[in-house]
Amino acid sequence: MFTAPYSEEFLKSLVEEPVAGIYFNLPEETYHQIRALGSTGVKKLAIDPCEFQFDRLYGEDIDSKAKLFGNALHARVLEGRRAYEDRFYVNVPPDIPEDALRTVDDFKEFLTELGQSGLSKLNKPGLIKLVRDLEPAKAIADDIIAEHKALNEGKTELDAKLYRQVELAAEWLNRDPLIGDSMEDGAFIEGAPEVSIIVDDNGVLIKARLDRMMRTGIIDLKSYAPMFDEPLEKSFEKTVRRLGYKIQGAHYRRIWHMAKELYLDNAMPVIGPEPYDGFLKDCFDHDEPAWFWLAVKRKGAPSPFVVQWTGKTDYQNALNDVERAISDYRQLRDEFGDQADWIPNRGVYEMTDDSYYQ
Repeated sequence: MFTAPYSEEFLKSLVEEPVAGIYFNLPEETYHQIRALGSTGVKKLAIDPCEFQFDRLYGEDIDSKAKLFGNALHARVLEGRRAYEDRFYVNVPPDIPEDALRTVDDFKEFLTELGQSGLSKLNKPGLIKLVRDLEPAKAIADDIIAEHKALNEGKTELDAKLYRQVELAAEWLNRDPLIGDSMEDGAFIEGAPEVSIIVDDNGVLIKARLDRMMRTGIIDLKSYAPMFDEPLEKSFEKTVRRLGYKIQGAHYRRIWHMAKELYLDNAMPVIGPEPYDGFLKDCFDHDEPAWFWLAVKRKGAPSPFVVQWTGKTDYQNALNDVERAISDYRQLRDEFGDQADWIPNRGVYEMTDDSYYQ
């Protein structure tokens, strides 16, 4: 994995005063702190600009299990095992001895064998203290887990089941006949991971973080949970439609074109090392980037599912939504301000006998 030597001062200044450019290996935390419109914001704007601004000012960042799986899978598959293990750890260490004391009953049984009595009055912490006093060398699962957690301070904790799901997904991806040749040890070895792009779009800063930028296109890794038992093709199409993935994809492809134009005009700074000399030149040597969703189920079998988006009408409609969303943002920002509520100005909606909103 190649790294970019970003200093803390540089990252802080980038958050405070974002600079247009193509960034390789920009830390994820820094990217999300940059106040620019990303794909999620554009999608929310396309649905309801006032709701977008309310969520931006007052919403909470919900760290759901689905989001946690997605973040862990991205690190493992796109950045590699080392980057993944630098940021995530399984909460139960694998080296707990079989005879380690785990439950209250385990402690009582062990202490009874040592001739102790009156144990019913002690809670678990009291039992643990007594074992430590009598047999300091005895393995206690709680102590081993606490030490394991301390050694991994600063990392994100995954339970054993989630950790196993991520590893299985990486393994299945590596064995997939369509993409396996581009991977090693469950991680991509071709292209560049998490390429961040910032562009000034007529006074509005927009940004994108491409999951995997390849010479011929873009790979967008998606984890999802089908709502029904049905073929993968059908379930993922429903997910694409329900979660607005086409709007996100159109935003990425639009910013790719903007970056290409600026890069070819020598007006787009490139920060951080490319995978190899001439990588961006090769990437931008195409009229249009091929677009792939790489779908992985987070429940059940982690079957990899490669989807190439080739629909021209779909793309144009989604692109129109993106451009309308950014235009709405520009107008409402100028009218109300960037840090103020955006008050809707909707007319009366007339519901007739023939009305049916789809």
